[in-house]
Amino acid sequence: MRYTAHYLCLLACFGAVACGTSQGHGAGPSLDDEKASDGSTDPGLVDAGMDDTPDADDAGDDSQGGVLPPRPAREVHLSPRDIATAADPSTLELWVEGKQGDLGIANLQELAAAVSVVTWPERQTIASNVETVDASQAGDGRAHVAVAPVDAFESRWYAVVVESLPVGFQWWNAPRSRGEQIARFRTDSKPIVSSMTRCDKGGARYLSVYFSELVASTDARTISVEGASCEPEVAGATTIDSVQLTCTLEEQLGDLTLTFKDTMQRVDKSAWSDVGTNCFVFIPEQLAP
Repeated sequence: MRYTAHYLCLLACFGAVACGTSQGHGAGPSLDDEKASDGSTDPGLVDAGMDDTPDADDAGDDSQGGVLPPRPAREVHLSPRDIATAADPSTLELWVEGKQGDLGIANLQELAAAVSVVTWPERQTIASNVETVDASQAGDGRAHVAVAPVDAFESRWYAVVVESLPVGFQWWNAPRSRGEQIARFRTDSKPIVSSMTRCDKGGARYLSVYFSELVASTDARTISVEGASCEPEVAGATTIDSVQLTCTLEEQLGDLTLTFKDTMQRVDKSAWSDVGTNCFVFIPEQLAP
């Protein structure tokens, strides 16, 4: 089980007040912005479905009879991001960079077979229709595999699940990986803390708190942290998708409890993932109904 969408965004955004905004898809920069700004590899994903052996179908050849290095795998993006609320149900899809042109019916069908929508956390598959659009047919020049449930979504959590990618494809945010990725979402508005980063620098502790959807900046200013002495720094925008807090740097980090509007997020001191340079990431495993 892999939760990567925020994780890669967070790695790209260390040192910044906030990632960019993508309304309805959860906090973080747009997919194009993420790709441009993030050259890192998620260490938790590299071993998932990794295939170091060039595929025969991907090998190039030249007119002299020699064999060129294999073509890079096509990069696949998953929408929405993990832990997104107020998600647009029309954006549940995989899309593939269209630089190599059309994928062809066989590849599109393989991709379509890997995608499903499930209830979360029960992982019960719900009946869905899948539509494929090749690059030459799409206005943006990308190939798309969109999934739409037969029945309307209820007020609860769901997930788009991709079990694995076919040979010749890889996740844009995890080079050489074709393993499972999951994006948890709900279509109703229920803003929560979807992830956090913590960096200890220059004698201070900085917490960046990311929300599952755009929130009013006036609401973001009310966020409080039990277990640390912190002050939020909110920019002048009307709506934001993240907020940075400057905290006193205690010698020992204890458990934290964040209160935002009518929700609370507990962060055990052991739940942080060390990503180096005195920075850490937290992504909730359990989501309140």
